[in-house]
Amino acid sequence: MTQIIFVEGISGVGKSTMVRMLSDKLCEKGYTVKSYLEFD
Repeated sequence: MTQIIFVEGISGVGKSTMVRMLSDKLCEKGYTVKSYLEFD
């Protein structure tokens, strides 16, 4: 089953860092992760 998670917020609050850390943890647990960055 595919799940989609959206992360929103203003520039500079750590969204990319959080997504990177979450992706690493999910990959460690065996999940396939794809993330995309959309600029302002």
